Amino acid sequence: MVVVSVAAEAPLRKRGHLFSYRERFKLFRHALRAEIQRGCVKLSVLEKYLPKPNYTIDTLGALNALCQADITLVIGADQAQKLSEWHRSEELLTRYALLIFSRNKISLAHLPSANFEIIDDFDMPISATAIRERLAALDTTERFEKALSLLTDEENKESHEDRAQR
Repeated sequence: MVVVSVAAEAPLRKRGHLFSYRERFKLFRHALRAEIQRGCVKLSVLEKYLPKPNYTIDTLGALNALCQADITLVIGADQAQKLSEWHRSEELLTRYALLIFSRNKISLAHLPSANFEIIDDFDMPISATAIRERLAALDTTERFEKALSLLTDEENKESHEDRAQR
């Protein structure tokens, strides 16, 4: 089972969020709707109810207390490069396994010997930072609709590519 926790805040992000928590939750629900319907993904609101400020280590601890299962944190290589800046990063690296998706040949040689696995052939030309920059240039009333259309355009593109390969 995969549990996706929508971030209530992002302490390391200097400019804050483009969307409210409710809007981000709706975007995640839209993006993952097929997986949610199949029962292989659960979208969690846990982080919304944790005391603020809340950090990844807090969310994982609360999730672990609820489900008492082995937890693996899935992040991109760009975030793995910044792990030393994360709140209680050493504890996070010793308590939890990490699955890191590497792209653009980002070096992860600086990571301490921790329990992590690297998916190094993940080559998707997508960047959350680039998407945020594109959306930030829009008027606030246009952002949510544009974000939904980006998800829909990506789904349509994948559907056409899948059909072409069959």
